[in-house]
Amino acid sequence: MLNPNLDAASGRLSAAEKEFERSVRPSDFANFFGQEQVIDNIVVFVKAAKARKEALDHVLLHGPP
Repeated sequence: MLNPNLDAASGRLSAAEKEFERSVRPSDFANFFGQEQVIDNIVVFVKAAKARKEALDHVLLHGPP
């Protein structure tokens, strides 16, 4: 379960904190840059999980941006 202290949709963040979260988090994969092969793989993983109507399996990201 998502930590409610980190959930921008929860009532625990101030308006300024929510705006900051919206400004720094990419809203879709088109806003991610670098390591195109990694991004392409993650897009496939997410599409497959959505098609199965299941949660995405754990993904560990490691290395330079």
